[in-house]
Amino acid sequence: MNFIDKLKIRRSNYNITNKINLSDNELAEYLEEILINTPSAFNSQSQRMALLLNDKHKLFWDKLLEIMKGIVPKEQFEKTKTKILGFKSGYGTILFFDDSETTDKLMEKFPLYKDNFKKWSIEQNGMLQGNVWVGLRDKEIGASFATL
Repeated sequence: MNFIDKLKIRRSNYNITNKINLSDNELAEYLEEILINTPSAFNSQSQRMALLLNDKHKLFWDKLLEIMKGIVPKEQFEKTKTKILGFKSGYGTILFFDDSETTDKLMEKFPLYKDNFKKWSIEQNGMLQGNVWVGLRDKEIGASFATL
């Protein structure tokens, strides 16, 4: 299957389950390869991922559910709870973020481009998430992305 075909089918696999065809180490290594090979401004590689599996994955969604109880109006909470429990039923959680220390050092090192580095880090994060999404689909792993 070529890349365009993978893009076309990436949205058709919403089957979030707690079963995948990779070991935890294979999954982590695969995600690391995607991270390393995602383009970045000045090859800064400022993006990071935290892979939460097993109890850490479940704890994350339990904590988020607790937080959302205090934020979401009561009449809308059941819908929110259902969505969060759906995410919790998955195999793991990937958190995406920028290593601000790396980005700040680039801003100091290249003052001419200082105003661009924050924007470029957001763009790199988008590329990384897109690459991970297609990569997970390529491994037949259902995924859902949420911005918190």
